[in-house]
Amino acid sequence: MPKPQQHTTRNRSPNTAPERRSLGVFKWTITCRRPVILDVMPQYAVSSHWSDFALTSWSPNGSYYRHTSFRQVHRGEHSILKFTATAALILVSIGALIVFCFASAKWEVERRKSVGARLDQLSTAVEATPKESPAYSALAKATAASDRWDRTAAFVEIKRLARSIVANQDSHELFRIHFVPVLQNGLTDNDPYIRSAAAMAACRYGPLVASIKNTLLQVAREHPNEGCAWFSVRAIGEIGPEATGMIDALNALSQHNVMIADEVEKAVKKLRVAQESKKPA
Repeated sequence: MPKPQQHTTRNRSPNTAPERRSLGVFKWTITCRRPVILDVMPQYAVSSHWSDFALTSWSPNGSYYRHTSFRQVHRGEHSILKFTATAALILVSIGALIVFCFASAKWEVERRKSVGARLDQLSTAVEATPKESPAYSALAKATAASDRWDRTAAFVEIKRLARSIVANQDSHELFRIHFVPVLQNGLTDNDPYIRSAAAMAACRYGPLVASIKNTLLQVAREHPNEGCAWFSVRAIGEIGPEATGMIDALNALSQHNVMIADEVEKAVKKLRVAQESKKPA
């Protein structure tokens, strides 16, 4: 049998069909990086360059016929392999992401526990030594941390200390020096969570936050739909006689914001009672 020639579409005669022969042993040549000889079906040969496979058969007169089924099967197998590799890569990526998120969450929980324990130690030191400033200063610096959760937790500790600080006259001066400035900074912060935490702490100290009453009123005006407005109005009402001059301003707030109208009404009632108590008998 003559050696097959290189396939071209011009070699095929339109009136010549490939000769059908019985099965036997023949050579099937695949050309990739290097020729490979395979024992396969009789009148078939394969010409290939990398992924460009084509199955051809020939007749004794040298005419060739291209079969496209092998190319289609090869491309189908290639698509399946590509899809399988992509799916495996996606699954591995998802698994790595889950592991990373789990590890990050566990690390964050441990970090927050550590921060909470340190803040508890500072609060205990403030209560134990009301006349010493190191614990006050350290707790005040904690409100300026880079993490929102850390800052919020520091304001929560300041709020928790309200009962002991208000009841102890020796703590008032240190409170005004260290905590009043950070409460004012928290009220004007860009983060709504920090503003709410600072206002929540301020409403526990009554007359001790009288110096920032204007800031409290400003917060209630500028952020009427946030929790900080509600707590700021309550803080003004708890200030007492020193805030009686803000009754009209509070009434104006309730006219523009019905969400805090109930709290404004309570604050105004407290201020009117304080105002009556200031009058000489």
